[in-house]
Amino acid sequence: MIDTTDRIVSERKRATAEAAYRATNERMQLALNSGAVLGSFVWEIPENRVKGDERFARTFSYPVDQAEEGLPIEVATEVIHPSDLDRVYELIKRTVEKGAPFRAEYRIRRPGGSYTWIMASGRCDYLADGKPLRFPGVIVDIHDRKVAEEELLDLTRDLERKVDQAVAARLSAEEQLRQSQKMEALGSMTGGVAHDFNNVLQIIAANVQLLTLLPPADSRLHQRIGAILAGVERGAKLTSQLLSFARRQPLLPMIIGPRRLFGEIEEMLRQATGDGVAMELRLPERQWNVRVDRNQLENALLNLAINARDAVRGHGRVAVSCSNEVLDAPFCEGKDVVPGEYVRFAVSDDGCGMTPEVLGHAIEPFFTTKPDGHGTGLGLSMVFGFVNQSGGHLGLSSSVGVGTTVEIFFPRCFEEELLQPEPTAAPTSGGGETILAVEDDPALLAATAAMLEAMNYSVLKAASGDAALSILDGGVHVDLILTDVVMPGAVKSSDLAEWAFAQRRYVPVVYVSGYTRDMIAQKGVIRPNVRLLNKPYTSDALGKAIRSALESR
Repeated sequence: MIDTTDRIVSERKRATAEAAYRATNERMQLALNSGAVLGSFVWEIPENRVKGDERFARTFSYPVDQAEEGLPIEVATEVIHPSDLDRVYELIKRTVEKGAPFRAEYRIRRPGGSYTWIMASGRCDYLADGKPLRFPGVIVDIHDRKVAEEELLDLTRDLERKVDQAVAARLSAEEQLRQSQKMEALGSMTGGVAHDFNNVLQIIAANVQLLTLLPPADSRLHQRIGAILAGVERGAKLTSQLLSFARRQPLLPMIIGPRRLFGEIEEMLRQATGDGVAMELRLPERQWNVRVDRNQLENALLNLAINARDAVRGHGRVAVSCSNEVLDAPFCEGKDVVPGEYVRFAVSDDGCGMTPEVLGHAIEPFFTTKPDGHGTGLGLSMVFGFVNQSGGHLGLSSSVGVGTTVEIFFPRCFEEELLQPEPTAAPTSGGGETILAVEDDPALLAATAAMLEAMNYSVLKAASGDAALSILDGGVHVDLILTDVVMPGAVKSSDLAEWAFAQRRYVPVVYVSGYTRDMIAQKGVIRPNVRLLNKPYTSDALGKAIRSALESR
């Protein structure tokens, strides 16, 4: 008996290995014949020879026998696109040094000069001591895929460009719409201003012409003069309302306690709403203070009360309230207001209400639903401008048949309210003090000087800031400087104020201004030695401003 176990086991292993080899060879041939595989290669690293099969030779445009014998890697890679060569070498280096799998997509030059995309995959085999030995790999055709990717990328870029153009066109259309709406609002405002000012000018012009026709002793002279002054006051009020809407008016903020405020203006609000309206006043038990211009706040509340009275047509309910509110982030989202503690003033009515279309135009200047002669349309726009200029927020809600609520929010002030002393009647005549009057309009300068001389002041006249500073530097003593804010020349009104403040005993300065964009209106703050008198002003207002400034030295 002979033991054949080892031989039988060996034969079976050999048969299994041959079957596996045949299967692998069949799969490889199928892959090579599928058209996607462009060949296989082996880089013998110690000899620096890149060998490839027939497909590899055709792909890289080398003779078959040269590819079988092998080429230096520097020669084998000469057909790679110059833009891809450094990247391919970097990937080969990483595979050889770190053993990472090799996978590179790059372009190779074809015989006609065109380039085709291929993908090379491979690995590095090492000796027992770790030295690199062989670098086998296979090459696959990916040209169609890369072309499709480039076409898709171009399509995406084109789509993005078209989307950008569409967005730009939409933004341009929206901007044009906004400009159109602005021009429409501006046209409405300009028409309203022209209408009202023409009426004012007609009143003044008609009464001035009547003065020239009446004899000096006619008793109607005072009546005509009163009508002229009333027209001037009406024009000044219109200008003030426009400045309020534009947020350009100079403010004199002070700390106000709502309880004291409403205690002083409650009767005025009830008279404004009328006997047929039931007005309810609601105040918080524990008040928070605010820091705003008191006169403007009173005017705002009075305007809202009058609007509420008109909404209920003289018969209904109007609620005027004040409360302490903490505004959170959800409430402030999308509004020009930050979360925090606020004092809320509100005026509500149960009148006819407003449609959404009317509500959208409610704060526009000269927009009104009232009959002609019953409102200029500046009341609510003035309130809106004042509230925004004061750092507050205005909320407006209305429903047809239900009523309207206007809310005003001002930031809480943690300082204590300062009680204002009762105003005393200030004299309007002077005691011979010297006043330097600075005005670039000759007619206005002459009229101002005449008023001052009638008040027993000695007047020096200057037609510009340069001329005024020349007089001051000449050593002439002056007790007060009365200057327009906007002056021609190198020397500005602020320079005159600086000069006055720098004297051993500072010289008081009174600014007069009728310009909407002057620095006083922008800053809203006046220096300690400077007061502001708005144009147009009466002789009484001029006299009081000058006496107050002189007595403050």
